[in-house]
Order: sequence, then C-alpha cells, then structure tokens
Amino acid sequence: MTGTTLVVGELHDGGLSDATKEAVGVAANLSGLENVVGFLAGPSARAAAAGFGKLGVKRAFVAELAESGRSSPPPRTRWRRAP
Repeated sequence: MTGTTLVVGELHDGGLSDATKEAVGVAANLSGLENVVGFLAGPSARAAAAGFGKLGVKRAFVAELAESGRSSPPPRTRWRRAP
C-alpha cells in the first residue's frame, strides 16, 4: 500500500515552475497519480493551482495572504482547497 505524496509547488511567472511539474511526475511514479496532492502558497497560488489539475493531480491546497491593506498586525493566512 502506497501513501499520499505531497508536492509543494513553486510559482514561476504566475504558473507552476518546471521543477514542480517534474516533481509531480516523480511523485506519480512513486505513489501513483491518484495519491499525489499539490500545495501552493503565495499571492497567485489559487489561480496557479489549476496547473496541478492539468497534470492530473486531483487534490491541491493553496495558502493566500488575506488582503488587509495594513502592515500591522501581520496578515493572516487563508487555507482553501483548490477547485
């Protein structure tokens, strides 16, 4: 039985980096594509998370900073499951 493999993605020009795409392929070989989960963090993470779906990843999670407009207190992080 193979467990879930988490791929922590890297953003590049608003999309997934080539290294992230390669990591998805390696993770799929290790545990099967159905067991790969993606994760992205950053201001454009939600939009870029669709790139995981294009690679066949069924689940992806994102962390985006809340729009507070203030520098203090630190912005809180919102965790969402990507569509």
